[in-house]
Amino acid sequence: MRRQEQTLEIKRLAALRRYGILDTPAEGTFDNIVELASTMCSAPIAVVSLVDEYRQWFKARVGLAPSETPREIAFCAHAIQQDDMFVVDDATRDPRFKDNPLVVGTPNVRFYAGMPLRTIDGFNLGTLCIIDSKLHTFDDEQRRTLALLAQQTEVLLTLRLALREVSRLGTEVARQHDALLLLEQERRDLAVTVVHDLKSPLMCILAEADFIQSSPLDADNTAALETIREAATIMQRLTFDLLDVSRSTNGSLMVRQEDVELRSLVANVGKRAAHRVEQNGIFTSTTQRPVVARVDANLLRRVIENLVDKAIKYGDDQPITLELTDTQDAFEVRVRDRGPGIPLAQREQIFERYVRLEPSSNERVSQGIGLAFCRLAVEAHGGTIWIEDNHPCGVTFCFRIAKNLDLT
Repeated sequence: MRRQEQTLEIKRLAALRRYGILDTPAEGTFDNIVELASTMCSAPIAVVSLVDEYRQWFKARVGLAPSETPREIAFCAHAIQQDDMFVVDDATRDPRFKDNPLVVGTPNVRFYAGMPLRTIDGFNLGTLCIIDSKLHTFDDEQRRTLALLAQQTEVLLTLRLALREVSRLGTEVARQHDALLLLEQERRDLAVTVVHDLKSPLMCILAEADFIQSSPLDADNTAALETIREAATIMQRLTFDLLDVSRSTNGSLMVRQEDVELRSLVANVGKRAAHRVEQNGIFTSTTQRPVVARVDANLLRRVIENLVDKAIKYGDDQPITLELTDTQDAFEVRVRDRGPGIPLAQREQIFERYVRLEPSSNERVSQGIGLAFCRLAVEAHGGTIWIEDNHPCGVTFCFRIAKNLDLT
């Protein structure tokens, strides 16, 4: 066999392997094809034959007992070399086949007609063939019938390959899904472990800071102690944010609703953050009447603290504004800064979990843990959170929550 022919045969066999059909159980669709071929062409034997490296194997057959024969004596091995139907009118008189064991012995082939089964990329995998042990009248109608049935066989082979590929992809998707679930569980377990390990030393730092603060201190030591206490408080909140984000596999948090007076809650957050702003500090602009809503006070306080922290961190030492407004049915909180701002393209992404945005020229970057928690907490209350421009510079983080939404 010449090198070019060898190369083509290697590719043909690879195509046959890709179909994954060799040595598979009988299938009714292929059995129906050979039954029709036998009946319509008045032939006692009809076969869907696939030509392997050393054998021809029969996917479907009627009138023939063996499930395969050696390739070296297969009529179909000749048929797949053709582009059209291969017909042998009298094998006993054909020099290529007159001494063939299939001619001189069972099934005593005398007439053979085989139509190649072609793949969509041009390889002949085998044939749909009919066989007779006596001289056979093979008219134009029978020839056309065999060709049409071969086309249907090719369609069945293609559909079978497509279903096999879909099944393979489904299995791969399921495998990757399981792997992601395992990775997600490992990540959550790590987060829980980190939070657990940090909780005790942070509480110890805060307790010791409170104890020292109760003793007389000069101004410098008092300021340093307050800085330590504030840093520990932020670290404590970040650990809880990490824990909540990691545990929230279905995108929601548990909300413990109670009636909360929001004006005091917002004012307390603003008061605690005021000393961290270099220039004009932080102020709260609220309604003059009490604002009561059924919310989770702890979650809501942490949301506002996170947004204030972001504003202070990226506010270029400019004034920060914390505002509470309300309507009859809902309340809104806005945290405004005068920093470099956030590009429009990044404003939705910034709330994703564990996202680190590429720094722009202004170097404003977010790790996403705190803001991911903010969105989870706000949406757990049935609310929405978004970003607006703060003209002439900076941005405004906003969220809106209904006052009396029943989340049970």
